[in-house]
Amino acid sequence: MANNSSFNKQGFVIILMLLFLSATVVLVTRLVNKCFLYASFTKNTIDKISAENLAFSGVNIAIAQLLDRREKEDQEEKKEDNLQENFVKGILPYINCWQEYSLDQEKDGVDGKLKIYLSCEDSKLNIDKIYDFKNKKFIGQGQQQGDMRGGCEKFFKQLEKSVGQDLFDVFEKFLKSRDYPINDVTELLIIKKFNKIFGDNVFPVSVEENEKKKPIFLTDLFSIWSEAKINPWFLSEGMCVLFGLDHIKEKRLDKRRQGMQEWFKNFKIDAKWPAEWDTLLMPLYKRKAEVLPSWFFDILSDNFKAATFSVLCCAQVGDVEKRLLAIIQGQQLYQQDDSGEFNIKRFYWL
Repeated sequence: MANNSSFNKQGFVIILMLLFLSATVVLVTRLVNKCFLYASFTKNTIDKISAENLAFSGVNIAIAQLLDRREKEDQEEKKEDNLQENFVKGILPYINCWQEYSLDQEKDGVDGKLKIYLSCEDSKLNIDKIYDFKNKKFIGQGQQQGDMRGGCEKFFKQLEKSVGQDLFDVFEKFLKSRDYPINDVTELLIIKKFNKIFGDNVFPVSVEENEKKKPIFLTDLFSIWSEAKINPWFLSEGMCVLFGLDHIKEKRLDKRRQGMQEWFKNFKIDAKWPAEWDTLLMPLYKRKAEVLPSWFFDILSDNFKAATFSVLCCAQVGDVEKRLLAIIQGQQLYQQDDSGEFNIKRFYWL
């Protein structure tokens, strides 16, 4: 009996030790998992904050590039023509071009990638400037000159060639249903046909140059920040695709700058379209006036003006990616003093 009792006690101790070891393994495993989870969460949080800051820095880069042109203008002769010409020459290499930056922890304080895309809002169709929401009709509707309805209808007919649907009727119906201006271009996505076509193509994304059919993005065509007529010097890539115009395909900034002298040797603040298209803009867009629809020139501004830009910033740190769109607007850009500046009017996290 004594031997059996001793044997039972030893068995009990073994079972107790196994239970204790099992509990210890479970506790240690949970502790290790929590430690890994905390470390992963901490890294993800740090990467998220770093990516947000990096995206904001893209806006600062865009503003600095625009203001840098201003500083170089001040070194030129103080004439209005020179100020605007140099402004155009300085900005164009950055317009409608994806700029890519790789950052290093040792040099820049963070390992990450930043891409920015700068476009001119003055080269897009301003919805709020073509429609009178109070009187429920297009500006100049029914008049021989300045009939925005006729021009807009032709614009949508041109768009139909690219998207396969006529959107003018639903567009006009949407405007008539409103008593106040559009607050944001993305409100057009309320329209089912617009959502079907542009729902996945709202903001520009980087596409390959050899892609046969390039997508047209909603915010690359329409704006609420520009004037009633379009600035033809900085036409968005969506506008170029729409009218079959060539755009600057070279991605390297130094290469893009090399063509400046040829493009702008006849630059003028005031121009008459289509009479001066071949002289002024054919070297840039590689298409003569005679092959473009005659009404196209009716929606172009005869006076050069570019004050509002949008910058799309895509920042990636680790596995975290942040996208930001900012609207930046310049003031007193062509004055003879140094008062030019850019302010952020609106920004969106995408």
